[in-house]
Amino acid sequence: MKLLSIVLVILVSYDQIAVAYRILGIFPLHGPSHWVMMQPLMKGLAQRGHQVDVVSHFPQKKLIPNYTDISLVGSIPEVRNNVSASEVSLFGKFSMKYLTQMAGNNICELLGHPTLQNLIKNPPQDPPYDLVITEVCSIDSYSKTQEATYI
Repeated sequence: MKLLSIVLVILVSYDQIAVAYRILGIFPLHGPSHWVMMQPLMKGLAQRGHQVDVVSHFPQKKLIPNYTDISLVGSIPEVRNNVSASEVSLFGKFSMKYLTQMAGNNICELLGHPTLQNLIKNPPQDPPYDLVITEVCSIDSYSKTQEATYI
C-alpha cells in the first residue's frame, strides 16, 4: 500500500517535472502571412516554459515571459499579397523563379544585418540553443549560424 501511494504521488506530480529548452526562431521573411503561422508556435513554446528567442520583423507589443524578440524591423520591405494557393499554380515558371530568387536573396542578405551578425558571432552559451526553428525558405542560408538541431 505504501509503495502504491508513492507511485501515485509521483504520477500525479509528473506533469510538473519538465525539461525546458532554449529555442531560437529565425523568421527572416517579412510577410505577415508567414508570421501568422509561426507566432502561435513560438508563443506557445514560451508559455510552456521554454526560453524562446525570436528573430523576426514582428516584435511583440506586450512582453511575454520566456520570450525575447530579436527585431529586424525596417531592414527589408514588407511582402504583402493576396494570392491564393490556386492562383500560385497560374504563375509561369519565370514568375515563380523571379519571386523565389528575390525572396531568397533578401533572406540571405539579412545575414549581414548587425543584429544577426551579433547573434552569429556571440551566440548565448548559458545555455546554448538546443533547437532552431525556421522557415524552409531560409534553412540553406541560416543552417550554419548556430550549432543546434534545425527544424
